[in-house]
Amino acid sequence: MNCNPLTENTTQIPKNVEFVAILCQRKSQNRIVGHQPRLKIVDMFAFTPPKLPKVPLIIQKGEGSQKLNVIILGLDTTSHMNFLRNMPRSYLYLTQNLSAIGMHGFTSLRPHTFSNAIPILSGISGDTLRNSCYPIPHGTPDNCYFIWQNFTEAGYLTSFAEDSFSISIFKYGNSTPFKKPPVDYYFHNFASVLENTIGHTRTFRSILCYGPRLGFVTLLNYIQRLAISLPEKRRYFQFVWATSLFHNNQNGALIGDDHLLRTLEWFQENGFFEKTVFILIGDHGLRHGDFRFTAQVRTLQILKKYLKSVILILVC
Repeated sequence: MNCNPLTENTTQIPKNVEFVAILCQRKSQNRIVGHQPRLKIVDMFAFTPPKLPKVPLIIQKGEGSQKLNVIILGLDTTSHMNFLRNMPRSYLYLTQNLSAIGMHGFTSLRPHTFSNAIPILSGISGDTLRNSCYPIPHGTPDNCYFIWQNFTEAGYLTSFAEDSFSISIFKYGNSTPFKKPPVDYYFHNFASVLENTIGHTRTFRSILCYGPRLGFVTLLNYIQRLAISLPEKRRYFQFVWATSLFHNNQNGALIGDDHLLRTLEWFQENGFFEKTVFILIGDHGLRHGDFRFTAQVRTLQILKKYLKSVILILVC
Protein backbone atom coordinates (compact mmCIF):
# COMPACT_ATOMS: atom_id res chain seq x y z
CA MET A 1 0.00 0.00 0.00
CA ASN A 2 1.36 3.41 -1.00
CA CYS A 3 0.70 6.24 1.46
CA ASN A 4 0.97 9.94 0.69
CA PRO A 5 0.40 12.71 3.24
CA LEU A 6 -2.56 15.02 2.63
CA THR A 7 -1.92 18.72 2.81
CA GLU A 8 -3.99 21.87 2.48
CA ASN A 9 -2.99 21.98 -1.16
CA THR A 10 -4.61 19.78 -3.82
CA THR A 11 -3.48 16.16 -3.65
CA GLN A 12 -3.14 14.62 -7.10
CA ILE A 13 -4.29 11.02 -7.44
CA PRO A 14 -2.08 8.88 -9.74
CA LYS A 15 -3.81 8.10 -13.04
CA ASN A 16 -3.88 4.32 -12.61
CA VAL A 17 -5.31 4.26 -9.07
CA GLU A 18 -8.86 2.90 -8.73
CA PHE A 19 -9.43 3.01 -4.96
CA VAL A 20 -8.22 5.44 -2.33
CA ALA A 21 -8.51 5.25 1.46
CA ILE A 22 -8.07 8.26 3.74
CA LEU A 23 -6.30 7.28 6.97
CA CYS A 24 -5.90 9.38 10.07
CA GLN A 25 -3.90 8.90 13.24
CA ARG A 26 -4.70 10.33 16.62
CA LYS A 27 -1.96 12.30 18.33
CA SER A 28 -1.50 11.12 21.89
CA GLN A 29 0.50 12.79 24.62
CA ASN A 30 0.94 9.44 26.34
CA ARG A 31 2.26 7.57 23.33
CA ILE A 32 4.54 4.64 24.18
CA VAL A 33 8.08 5.15 22.95
CA GLY A 34 8.79 2.99 19.90
CA HIS A 35 5.10 2.40 19.06
CA GLN A 36 3.55 3.98 15.99
CA PRO A 37 0.14 5.67 16.43
CA ARG A 38 -2.70 3.48 15.15
CA LEU A 39 -4.07 4.43 11.72
CA LYS A 40 -7.81 4.47 11.10
CA ILE A 41 -9.65 4.60 7.76
CA VAL A 42 -12.04 7.55 7.84
CA ASP A 43 -13.18 7.68 4.20
CA MET A 44 -12.74 5.90 0.87
CA PHE A 45 -13.19 6.82 -2.77
CA ALA A 46 -13.48 4.83 -6.01
CA PHE A 47 -12.12 6.00 -9.36
CA THR A 48 -12.37 4.65 -12.90
CA PRO A 49 -9.12 5.44 -14.70
CA PRO A 50 -9.26 4.92 -18.47
CA LYS A 51 -8.24 1.44 -19.64
CA LEU A 52 -7.75 -0.16 -23.01
CA PRO A 53 -10.39 -2.70 -24.10
CA LYS A 54 -9.17 -6.27 -24.61
CA VAL A 55 -10.57 -6.21 -28.16
CA PRO A 56 -10.47 -3.11 -30.41
CA LEU A 57 -13.85 -1.43 -30.82
CA ILE A 58 -14.89 -1.17 -34.45
CA ILE A 59 -17.62 1.34 -35.28
CA GLN A 60 -18.77 1.25 -38.87
CA LYS A 61 -19.96 4.36 -40.61
CA GLY A 62 -23.54 4.65 -41.70
CA GLU A 63 -27.01 5.00 -40.26
CA GLY A 64 -27.89 2.52 -37.52
CA SER A 65 -24.31 1.37 -37.03
CA GLN A 66 -23.48 3.43 -33.93
CA LYS A 67 -22.56 1.39 -30.86
CA LEU A 68 -24.05 2.62 -27.60
CA ASN A 69 -23.03 2.41 -23.98
CA VAL A 70 -25.24 0.16 -21.85
CA ILE A 71 -26.12 0.72 -18.19
CA ILE A 72 -28.33 -1.74 -16.30
CA LEU A 73 -29.25 -0.42 -12.85
CA GLY A 74 -31.11 -2.78 -10.54
CA LEU A 75 -32.98 -1.79 -7.38
CA ASP A 76 -33.29 -4.57 -4.82
CA THR A 77 -36.72 -5.41 -3.30
CA THR A 78 -38.41 -2.89 -5.58
CA SER A 79 -41.43 -4.00 -7.55
CA HIS A 80 -42.93 -1.93 -10.33
CA MET A 81 -45.71 -0.74 -8.04
CA ASN A 82 -43.33 0.13 -5.21
CA PHE A 83 -41.20 2.15 -7.62
CA LEU A 84 -44.19 4.19 -8.75
CA ARG A 85 -45.24 4.81 -5.16
CA ASN A 86 -41.90 5.61 -3.56
CA MET A 87 -39.81 7.09 -6.39
CA PRO A 88 -42.36 9.30 -8.17
CA ARG A 89 -39.95 12.10 -9.14
CA SER A 90 -37.55 9.68 -10.83
CA TYR A 91 -40.45 7.95 -12.58
CA LEU A 92 -41.86 11.22 -13.92
CA TYR A 93 -38.46 12.35 -15.15
CA LEU A 94 -37.88 9.03 -16.88
CA THR A 95 -41.24 8.99 -18.63
CA GLN A 96 -41.79 12.70 -19.30
CA ASN A 97 -38.29 14.13 -19.83
CA LEU A 98 -36.51 11.08 -21.23
CA SER A 99 -39.47 9.40 -22.98
CA ALA A 100 -38.57 6.13 -21.30
CA ILE A 101 -40.42 3.00 -22.30
CA GLY A 102 -42.02 0.92 -19.55
CA MET A 103 -41.80 -2.78 -20.36
CA HIS A 104 -44.98 -3.88 -18.61
CA GLY A 105 -45.91 -7.48 -17.97
CA PHE A 106 -42.51 -8.79 -16.85
CA THR A 107 -42.65 -10.63 -13.53
CA SER A 108 -40.08 -11.98 -11.09
CA LEU A 109 -39.09 -15.64 -11.28
CA ARG A 110 -38.47 -16.26 -7.58
CA PRO A 111 -38.51 -14.13 -4.41
CA HIS A 112 -34.76 -13.54 -4.25
CA THR A 113 -32.23 -11.62 -6.29
CA PHE A 114 -29.95 -14.47 -7.40
CA SER A 115 -32.65 -16.33 -9.32
CA ASN A 116 -33.91 -13.13 -10.95
CA ALA A 117 -30.51 -11.66 -11.86
CA ILE A 118 -28.76 -14.77 -13.19
CA PRO A 119 -31.03 -15.18 -16.27
CA ILE A 120 -30.23 -11.56 -17.19
CA LEU A 121 -26.51 -12.08 -16.71
CA SER A 122 -26.17 -15.54 -18.25
CA GLY A 123 -29.32 -16.41 -20.23
CA ILE A 124 -29.94 -19.51 -18.09
CA SER A 125 -31.65 -20.11 -14.75
CA GLY A 126 -29.86 -20.02 -11.42
CA ASP A 127 -30.36 -23.78 -10.99
CA THR A 128 -28.85 -24.49 -14.40
CA LEU A 129 -25.89 -22.25 -13.59
CA ARG A 130 -25.35 -24.15 -10.33
CA ASN A 131 -25.40 -27.49 -12.11
CA SER A 132 -23.19 -26.46 -15.00
CA CYS A 133 -20.40 -24.25 -13.63
CA TYR A 134 -21.16 -22.88 -10.16
CA PRO A 135 -21.67 -25.67 -7.59
CA ILE A 136 -22.20 -24.77 -3.94
CA PRO A 137 -20.74 -24.30 -1.42
CA HIS A 138 -17.14 -24.18 -2.69
CA GLY A 139 -17.49 -23.50 -6.40
CA THR A 140 -16.94 -20.04 -7.86
CA PRO A 141 -18.58 -18.45 -10.92
CA ASP A 142 -15.23 -17.71 -12.58
CA ASN A 143 -15.76 -20.41 -15.22
CA CYS A 144 -19.32 -19.35 -16.08
CA TYR A 145 -20.15 -17.24 -19.13
CA PHE A 146 -21.87 -13.91 -18.46
CA ILE A 147 -23.21 -11.06 -20.54
CA TRP A 148 -20.22 -8.79 -19.92
CA GLN A 149 -18.05 -11.27 -21.82
CA ASN A 150 -20.16 -10.62 -24.92
CA PHE A 151 -19.46 -6.91 -24.55
CA THR A 152 -15.75 -7.54 -23.96
CA GLU A 153 -15.60 -9.48 -27.22
CA ALA A 154 -17.32 -6.55 -28.95
CA GLY A 155 -14.63 -4.11 -27.81
CA TYR A 156 -16.41 -2.66 -24.78
CA LEU A 157 -15.02 -1.94 -21.33
CA THR A 158 -17.09 -3.63 -18.63
CA SER A 159 -18.11 -2.85 -15.06
CA PHE A 160 -19.91 -4.78 -12.32
CA ALA A 161 -20.79 -3.04 -9.05
CA GLU A 162 -22.93 -3.70 -5.98
CA ASP A 163 -23.06 -1.57 -2.84
CA SER A 164 -23.54 -4.44 -0.36
CA PHE A 165 -20.81 -7.06 -0.56
CA SER A 166 -22.01 -9.26 2.31
CA ILE A 167 -25.39 -9.90 0.66
CA SER A 168 -24.34 -9.47 -2.97
CA ILE A 169 -25.74 -11.56 -5.81
CA PHE A 170 -22.93 -14.10 -5.87
CA LYS A 171 -22.88 -14.59 -2.09
CA TYR A 172 -26.48 -15.84 -2.03
CA GLY A 173 -27.00 -19.11 -0.17
CA ASN A 174 -23.44 -19.32 1.23
CA SER A 175 -22.02 -19.05 -2.27
CA THR A 176 -18.43 -18.13 -3.01
CA PRO A 177 -18.03 -15.03 -5.21
CA PHE A 178 -15.49 -14.45 -7.97
CA LYS A 179 -11.86 -15.16 -7.16
CA LYS A 180 -10.66 -12.94 -10.00
CA PRO A 181 -12.25 -9.71 -11.21
CA PRO A 182 -14.66 -10.76 -14.00
CA VAL A 183 -14.79 -7.28 -15.53
CA ASP A 184 -12.53 -4.32 -16.19
CA TYR A 185 -13.97 -2.27 -13.32
CA TYR A 186 -14.87 -4.48 -10.36
CA PHE A 187 -16.37 -2.68 -7.37
CA HIS A 188 -16.88 -5.60 -4.98
CA ASN A 189 -13.52 -5.76 -3.23
CA PHE A 190 -13.85 -2.05 -2.53
CA ALA A 191 -17.38 -2.57 -1.18
CA SER A 192 -16.10 -5.31 1.13
CA VAL A 193 -13.53 -2.97 2.66
CA LEU A 194 -16.15 -0.22 2.94
CA GLU A 195 -18.44 -2.50 4.96
CA ASN A 196 -15.68 -3.58 7.34
CA THR A 197 -14.15 -0.16 7.97
CA ILE A 198 -16.47 2.83 7.62
CA GLY A 199 -19.84 1.11 7.20
CA HIS A 200 -22.50 2.03 9.75
CA THR A 201 -26.26 2.24 10.34
CA ARG A 202 -27.46 -1.27 9.58
CA THR A 203 -30.97 -1.85 8.21
CA PHE A 204 -32.14 -5.45 8.09
CA ARG A 205 -29.06 -7.29 6.74
CA SER A 206 -27.49 -4.42 4.80
CA ILE A 207 -25.33 -1.47 5.84
CA LEU A 208 -26.95 1.81 4.90
CA CYS A 209 -24.04 4.26 5.02
CA TYR A 210 -20.34 4.34 4.23
CA GLY A 211 -18.72 7.16 6.12
CA PRO A 212 -20.57 10.43 5.44
CA ARG A 213 -22.68 9.19 2.50
CA LEU A 214 -25.31 6.62 1.61
CA GLY A 215 -24.12 3.40 0.01
CA PHE A 216 -26.58 4.09 -2.82
CA VAL A 217 -24.92 7.47 -3.44
CA THR A 218 -21.50 5.79 -3.53
CA LEU A 219 -22.83 3.49 -6.24
CA LEU A 220 -24.40 6.29 -8.28
CA ASN A 221 -21.13 8.25 -8.08
CA TYR A 222 -19.32 5.23 -9.49
CA ILE A 223 -21.69 5.08 -12.46
CA GLN A 224 -21.08 8.74 -13.21
CA ARG A 225 -17.32 8.47 -12.86
CA LEU A 226 -17.08 5.77 -15.49
CA ALA A 227 -19.21 7.78 -17.89
CA ILE A 228 -17.10 10.92 -17.52
CA SER A 229 -13.63 9.38 -17.33
CA LEU A 230 -13.58 7.38 -20.57
CA PRO A 231 -12.64 8.97 -23.88
CA GLU A 232 -15.41 9.87 -26.31
CA LYS A 233 -14.78 6.90 -28.63
CA ARG A 234 -14.74 4.24 -25.89
CA ARG A 235 -17.86 2.22 -25.12
CA TYR A 236 -18.77 0.53 -21.86
CA PHE A 237 -21.23 -1.89 -20.29
CA GLN A 238 -22.22 -1.47 -16.64
CA PHE A 239 -24.26 -3.86 -14.53
CA VAL A 240 -24.99 -2.18 -11.21
CA TRP A 241 -27.10 -3.50 -8.35
CA ALA A 242 -28.29 -1.25 -5.49
CA THR A 243 -29.02 -3.16 -2.28
CA SER A 244 -28.03 -1.14 0.78
CA LEU A 245 -30.95 1.28 0.69
CA PHE A 246 -33.60 -1.07 -0.70
CA HIS A 247 -33.09 -4.59 0.70
CA ASN A 248 -36.27 -5.66 2.54
CA ASN A 249 -36.97 -1.98 3.16
CA GLN A 250 -40.29 -0.77 1.82
CA ASN A 251 -39.50 2.91 2.43
CA GLY A 252 -35.85 2.93 1.39
CA ALA A 253 -36.79 4.02 -2.11
CA LEU A 254 -38.28 7.21 -0.66
CA ILE A 255 -34.80 8.24 0.47
CA GLY A 256 -33.23 7.30 -2.84
CA ASP A 257 -35.68 9.11 -5.11
CA ASP A 258 -33.91 12.49 -5.18
CA HIS A 259 -30.48 10.86 -5.52
CA LEU A 260 -31.57 8.81 -8.53
CA LEU A 261 -33.29 11.83 -10.03
CA ARG A 262 -30.13 13.95 -9.78
CA THR A 263 -28.12 11.19 -11.43
CA LEU A 264 -30.60 10.95 -14.31
CA GLU A 265 -30.54 14.73 -14.71
CA TRP A 266 -26.73 14.72 -14.73
CA PHE A 267 -26.61 12.14 -17.53
CA GLN A 268 -29.15 14.07 -19.56
CA GLU A 269 -27.74 17.56 -19.03
CA ASN A 270 -24.20 16.45 -19.89
CA GLY A 271 -25.30 14.65 -23.05
CA PHE A 272 -24.38 11.12 -21.94
CA PHE A 273 -27.83 9.71 -22.71
CA GLU A 274 -27.31 10.58 -26.37
CA LYS A 275 -25.04 7.54 -26.69
CA THR A 276 -26.31 5.35 -23.85
CA VAL A 277 -29.02 2.75 -23.34
CA PHE A 278 -30.13 2.97 -19.71
CA ILE A 279 -32.21 0.10 -18.30
CA LEU A 280 -33.73 0.33 -14.83
CA ILE A 281 -34.92 -2.96 -13.34
CA GLY A 282 -36.09 -4.51 -10.06
CA ASP A 283 -36.10 -8.08 -8.84
CA HIS A 284 -39.13 -8.58 -6.58
CA GLY A 285 -41.38 -6.76 -4.14
CA LEU A 286 -41.33 -6.73 -0.34
CA ARG A 287 -41.23 -10.28 1.04
CA HIS A 288 -41.45 -9.81 4.80
CA GLY A 289 -43.25 -7.73 7.43
CA ASP A 290 -46.77 -6.70 8.39
CA PHE A 291 -47.21 -4.96 5.02
CA ARG A 292 -47.76 -8.39 3.48
CA PHE A 293 -50.97 -8.81 5.51
CA THR A 294 -52.70 -5.56 4.55
CA ALA A 295 -55.91 -5.49 2.54
CA GLN A 296 -54.05 -3.91 -0.35
CA VAL A 297 -51.57 -6.76 -0.66
CA ARG A 298 -54.27 -9.40 -0.23
CA THR A 299 -56.00 -7.85 -3.23
CA LEU A 300 -52.73 -7.84 -5.15
CA GLN A 301 -52.22 -11.51 -4.31
CA ILE A 302 -55.28 -12.16 -6.43
CA LEU A 303 -53.85 -9.94 -9.18
CA LYS A 304 -50.40 -11.48 -8.87
CA LYS A 305 -48.88 -9.80 -11.88
CA TYR A 306 -49.08 -6.40 -10.15
CA LEU A 307 -47.42 -7.67 -6.99
CA LYS A 308 -44.65 -9.51 -8.82
CA SER A 309 -44.11 -7.09 -11.67
CA VAL A 310 -40.54 -5.88 -11.87
CA ILE A 311 -39.41 -2.46 -12.94
CA LEU A 312 -38.18 -2.53 -16.49
CA ILE A 313 -37.77 0.95 -17.92
CA LEU A 314 -35.70 1.62 -20.99
CA VAL A 315 -34.11 4.92 -21.99
CA CYS A 316 -32.44 5.00 -25.36
